[in-house]
Amino acid sequence: MNSLLLTLALLSPTQDPEVETPSKERVEEAVGELSEAFGKKGGAEEKMQAITVSSEVVHPEVIKWIAKGLKDADDEVRGTTIEALRFMEHPDANDALVTTLRRDKKLRKNEDLYAALIKAVCQHANPKSFSLITDFNLNDETRDTLRARVYGIARFRTADSVEALFDVMKRGRKGRVHANMGEISTALMVLTGVDRGKSEAAWTKWWNDNKRDLKISPELPKLPKKTLTSWSRYWGLEVPEERRTRRGERGDDPEGDGKS
Repeated sequence: MNSLLLTLALLSPTQDPEVETPSKERVEEAVGELSEAFGKKGGAEEKMQAITVSSEVVHPEVIKWIAKGLKDADDEVRGTTIEALRFMEHPDANDALVTTLRRDKKLRKNEDLYAALIKAVCQHANPKSFSLITDFNLNDETRDTLRARVYGIARFRTADSVEALFDVMKRGRKGRVHANMGEISTALMVLTGVDRGKSEAAWTKWWNDNKRDLKISPELPKLPKKTLTSWSRYWGLEVPEERRTRRGERGDDPEGDGKS
């Protein structure tokens, strides 16, 4: 794992944070820290530290300062910024990410940053971003950017998402689609609760039989443990089994007495 991916892995939380309205004093403190880090004497380490700490303060002024990192010359600063905005549950964070994905053509040359940016936009799953995520040439994508798009499509949880995944299968060369059926089938399972394995033919038959009456629940369906675990970890969500284990260790597990 290279340094950028390691940085992003270390920064990723295990679950979606609770969003509380920060105090005026906390906002001012965060802005001050960011202002100092992005000043003339601030280096990459100072910027990343300020971005990471300040990302806990979900406020437009703080987001405005953090978003400056999207244009930084240092790739690790940009990666840290993308990851911070990914988990800041605010429209301004989403807008900063979407604008960068639309306009920053140079960033696409960096596979790690590009995949992280797609993933961050999909984490917010704003319906207005759906067409931006689905509009791509399959043969232009790397393995990581394609996985970010395919898994990202499944976060929007609509019948259009299912249709978009089948459109991905139609657009790609047969060999390329086959190589990525693991990701595509996982995304389809997450949306529908149906398991047709990695067979393109089996999934296509299912789609032809069910597409007219298909309805997608806003909630995740029951999934095999392996699928749920890999999906949750990819998006930085807490795995239910892991949460129960920790509760048991604290002795307040509602499903057990905490004894081994």
